[in-house]
Amino acid sequence: MKAATALTIAGTLGAAALIGVATASSAYALDPLKSVSSGHVDLTEVECELDGGDALLEVGTHIDGNSPSEHVAPGNTDGVDDIGDYAFVHTIGEAGLTYSAGAYVVSDSSIVEEGLPFVGFSYDEEGACVGAENAPSVEIDVRAASGANPGDVTVATSGSGATSTADSGRIALSPGSHQHAVWTFEGPATGGSYALSFDVYADGVLLDTITPRAFVIE
Repeated sequence: MKAATALTIAGTLGAAALIGVATASSAYALDPLKSVSSGHVDLTEVECELDGGDALLEVGTHIDGNSPSEHVAPGNTDGVDDIGDYAFVHTIGEAGLTYSAGAYVVSDSSIVEEGLPFVGFSYDEEGACVGAENAPSVEIDVRAASGANPGDVTVATSGSGATSTADSGRIALSPGSHQHAVWTFEGPATGGSYALSFDVYADGVLLDTITPRAFVIE
């Protein structure tokens, strides 16, 4: 693992913090205006820039669709939009959402964004750190957040691995990556609400945790 001092995260608390210092979890807030039911979402949008020989990372979420396109940094304390305010709502009957063998499955095809949240992950899409010798590897681990979910959730990409609330697998991203995924929500055909957290690791060290209000099937 590279030296911890070579990597910082900037922006989530208004100032840079050393890698390994987790930011505060976002508080849940009930705001119906922030229920995203369609459009493109990069749940973890990791932005990278080089400062001399150091890689600087900022973790946020890119939300399009029902909200204006914006980069939302989790953990803000200054009244700026917080990812913990957002629910991602999947409407039963929309194209790309199917139910089989006790689980709802959301397709990884971009056609779903017409009527569903098209949720994925990106890392350094602008390429500032692509090819940089010290650019860290980034991994995503989904966990059940709080309370009882209707069942386990699995997020499987086509080329970057999978993560599930049922095991310790992670999605692995390299600089320049942009991956969407097949989302599987185990539970009844009537749907339900899932409380999930997404741990973001850089070179194996916890960098930040993104906790939306909920993922909903209704």
